[in-house]
Amino acid sequence: MDNVTHSLAGVVLARWVTPPEGENSENPSTRWKHAVLWAGILGSNLPDFDFLLNPISGFGKISYLLQHRGYTHTLVVTVLLGILLGGILSRVYGWKGKPRMTLILLSILSGWTHIGMDFWNNYGVHPFWPIHNQWFYGDTIFIIEPLLWITLGTLTLKGTYLKKLKGFYLFCLIGLAGLMVFGPFLKGIHVTFVFLIAGFWIYFLKKSSIYWTEKKWGFICILVIWGGFSVFGQYAKAIIRSHATPGYEWVDFSKTPVPSHPLCWRTLTLERKGDELLSQSSWISVIPSLISARMCSEFFPRYDSDEVLSESPQRMVQWAANTHISDLIKWDKNHCDFHAFLAWSRFPYWKSQEDRLVWFSDLRYKRKGAPQFASSDAGPADANCDRFIPGWTPVRSDLLSAKNLDQSH
Repeated sequence: MDNVTHSLAGVVLARWVTPPEGENSENPSTRWKHAVLWAGILGSNLPDFDFLLNPISGFGKISYLLQHRGYTHTLVVTVLLGILLGGILSRVYGWKGKPRMTLILLSILSGWTHIGMDFWNNYGVHPFWPIHNQWFYGDTIFIIEPLLWITLGTLTLKGTYLKKLKGFYLFCLIGLAGLMVFGPFLKGIHVTFVFLIAGFWIYFLKKSSIYWTEKKWGFICILVIWGGFSVFGQYAKAIIRSHATPGYEWVDFSKTPVPSHPLCWRTLTLERKGDELLSQSSWISVIPSLISARMCSEFFPRYDSDEVLSESPQRMVQWAANTHISDLIKWDKNHCDFHAFLAWSRFPYWKSQEDRLVWFSDLRYKRKGAPQFASSDAGPADANCDRFIPGWTPVRSDLLSAKNLDQSH
C-alpha cells in the first residue's frame, strides 16, 4: 500500500494504546501522545526504507525490484526495527519500564500491520524469511485505495492527538481529489461515486459516538473494505477460471480491482501447453448486468492498450502474449540479470533477437503510454553470476526445473 495509508493505519493503532499509570486516560500528556503517535506512524513506514539496501545487489534497476518488500518486510526484521524505534522514542521522550515496552510493542505491531497491508495487492511479500522464502500475493486491493484514505483519514481528523496531522490529511485529500480528476487513475462517474461515499461517511461520523469512533471504527473500516474486495475478488477468479483456454494447463492467475470499485477487476492469466506459455490480460465485471467489462476498463484507463481481442459483457480480453518454457530456462541459466529478475517476477516476459536477450519485463505492470518500471534492458549475457541476489524463491520455479524442460518437448 501507499505510505499515506500506512501512516493513517499507524495513527489508528496509536489510538488503541492505553496510557501508562499516572496519565489521564482521556487526556494523557503531550509527551505520551507524541511518543505513541510517532511509534505508530514511523513503525508503519520503516519497512519501506528498504531502498537503502539497493546498492548491495549491484543490479541497477533490478535491485529495487529485489529489495523492495525484501528483508525489511519480514516478521523477524520488523521485530528488530520495532525494538530499535521503540527504544529511540523511549529515550527521546523519557519513558522507562512498562511504557518503554509499550512503545516497542506498538512499533513492532505497526511494522507487522505494514506487511499485512502490503500483502493485499499483487506485488507480493515473503514475511517468513529466513524459514520460508516463498512469495505470497493477496490480489485483493489496489496499491492506492481511496476508500481507505477517506475512512481512516476522517477518523484521525476527528480524534487525532496532533493538530498538525489534520492539516496533513486535508492536504492528502486535496491531492487525492486532484489525482482522481486530472490523473490517469479514475474517470467520470466513478469519481462522483467515491466522493458520495466520502460525504456519507463524514456525516455518519458526526452522528456517532466519539469514543466508539476512535476506538473501534478504524479496524471495522479495514475489515469491511478488505472483506468486500475479497468476496467480489473470488467471484472474479471463478469467472476467469470458467474462461480457461481449451487444451491449456492453468499455471497462475493475478487480479487487481479498480480503486474503490470491487465489481471491476483487471486480471492476468498464465497457461501452458507443452513448451508454450500463454499470458492474457482481461477486464472482468462481476455483475455484467449492472456494469460491463468495457465500462470497467474505461473507469481505470491507465492499463493495457486500446486493442480488444475478444469481448463480452462479463469479460474483455485486451491482449495476449506467447513465450516458451525452454527460452525461460535458457535465459535463466545464461543471463545473470534475468536470473536475478526471476527471484521477483511473477509474469515474466522478454524479447530476444538472434539468440540474444534484448529486454525483459513483468506483465503485471504493463501500462499504456507510460514508462515500464518493471522493465529492463538485458545487457550482455553473463552465466557467471557473482553479484548478490536475495534468496527469495523464484515465483516461476514451477517452470524452471529440468522436469518442465523435458515435458515441453
